[in-house]
Amino acid sequence: MKYLSVFFLITIFSCSPFLNKEKYVELSILENKVLFTKPDSISFVKENERVRKFSDSCRDNKLNCYYDNETFPAAYRGGDNMFRTKFYDNLKIKKFTKPSNIKIKIIIGKQNNIRKVEISGFQNENIKNEIIRVLKLRELNRWHSANTLLGVSDSEISFFLKIK
Repeated sequence: MKYLSVFFLITIFSCSPFLNKEKYVELSILENKVLFTKPDSISFVKENERVRKFSDSCRDNKLNCYYDNETFPAAYRGGDNMFRTKFYDNLKIKKFTKPSNIKIKIIIGKQNNIRKVEISGFQNENIKNEIIRVLKLRELNRWHSANTLLGVSDSEISFFLKIK
C-alpha cells in the first residue's frame, strides 16, 4: 500500500501543469502589403494610365481584350498555416515570461528572403532574441516575393504574437 501511494503521488506531480516550461502563445496575421519606392510609384501610375487607355480603345472598338494587372503580395511557400505551424514548432518561450502583445513586421525582399525584421511591444530582450532566432531559421526563410505589374517588389507582413 505504501508503494502504491508513492506511485500515485509521483504520477500526480509528473502530470502537474507547473512542470510545463512553455507559455501559451497566439499568432495572428494582421496585414500583408506591397512596398513601392517613389520611382516605382511613378512607373505604376504611368502603367495604370497606359492600361486604362488600352481598355478604353478595346471598349470603343468593341473588342474583347484582356490585360492582367493584378498584384500578388508576398507569400510563404506552403501558405500561412504552414508558416504558423513552423513558427510555433520552433518558438520556445519560458513559463516565467510576462504576458505581452508583440507586433512583428517582416520585410520580404526581392530575392525571396526576409530582408528586415522589426519587433515592438516586447517585455524583455530574451523574447526579441528568440523571435529573431526563429525567423532566421532556414525553414522559415522560404518566401515568394510580391509580384506587381512592374515586376518583383518588396513586401511588408505584420502580425501580432500574444503571450498569455
